[in-house]
Amino acid sequence: MAKKRIELDIVTDTTGEILRSQRLSLAETEGDASMFLARLSELNERQIQLEQLTRMISPQESFFQPLIQSLSTLPKKNHLYH
Repeated sequence: MAKKRIELDIVTDTTGEILRSQRLSLAETEGDASMFLARLSELNERQIQLEQLTRMISPQESFFQPLIQSLSTLPKKNHLYH
């Protein structure tokens, strides 16, 4: 009976150590997940800002594009020699 009690104590201690190790590992994983989610959120915010800037620039680009195209059809002159 005493031998079984010692074996049970050893198994209990070993199980406790395994559970503590897993709990610490889980805490590290949760920290990594939190950092990952924070970084993902930051990237999403930057993407939204970029899309907003793109929408702001797009109308201006469409306004100037015909002007740029019309200038590109003008004859090219070298103003240094005239």
